[in-house]
Amino acid sequence: VCSSDLSFINLSYMNTSESTTVAIDKRVPSDVNVARWLPERLTNGGLMFAYNNDFLALGVEHWTMRNLTDAHYMFAGLSNFNGDLSKWEPSQLKIAYEMFKNCTAFEGRGLEKWAPYVTSIKEALGMFRNCTAFEGRGLAKWAPNVKSINDAGDMFKNCQSLKLENLKGWQLTHPLINVHSLLIDRKST
Repeated sequence: VCSSDLSFINLSYMNTSESTTVAIDKRVPSDVNVARWLPERLTNGGLMFAYNNDFLALGVEHWTMRNLTDAHYMFAGLSNFNGDLSKWEPSQLKIAYEMFKNCTAFEGRGLEKWAPYVTSIKEALGMFRNCTAFEGRGLAKWAPNVKSINDAGDMFKNCQSLKLENLKGWQLTHPLINVHSLLIDRKST
């Protein structure tokens, strides 16, 4: 992958029989546009951009992510990330724990379009934890499809801008999870 200053970016890549893991070197300039072709076959995006400080993950708005099964910590710690994920079709996504953790600028643009795909998510622990700008806009559309989530504890912990009406209709079938446990330690604004 080539950055705007024509320097090359180190991508670590591992392909096993079960998944593909891609991570971007932590020295990547913040204005780099990530490859459009990369995610078409990607199944494991866990830790892909995690804690890459000011990296903006420009270009992810063009991805479809149809084969993605694991996105744990994918964008975690990208404090300036606020990408539009409306073109994503994560129909295979099973693991989304702490996917956006500490993405303090993330507003969740495009997540309402994930509604038909969230039926596959099993683990969403802390998915939006500490996303202080996140309002949850459009997540009411997820309501009919969130029943398959087994672990959603602290999903919205410390989401200071979250509007509870955006979770209208959410019912989780796991006996240990309820909407209150999604919001533990949520600070009021």
